[in-house]
Amino acid sequence: VGAGGATTRSYLVYKRDGKPYPEAAIGVESIRLVTVKAIDRHTEELAFNAGSKAANTTTITVSVSADGRTMTQVLSGKTAQGRAFKNTLVFDKQ
Repeated sequence: VGAGGATTRSYLVYKRDGKPYPEAAIGVESIRLVTVKAIDRHTEELAFNAGSKAANTTTITVSVSADGRTMTQVLSGKTAQGRAFKNTLVFDKQ
């Protein structure tokens, strides 16, 4: 759900090769390109771009535990007002 309350859905098929891939999304005004870079076997870093400019200054690092039961997402960057933030989400497989 976006800031205005509208919902969106996005789909992404990519390789972890650092090349940009288009993100298919419903309910958005522009298409973003997503670059995914492998950090190691269980970790990848995502960056989002719209055209030649960065869509935001957010970096998302996704890690999956070796046993595949826990996924951690760390989002860090700056808000539109220039304030730094860092959010960590942890998902456990039930």
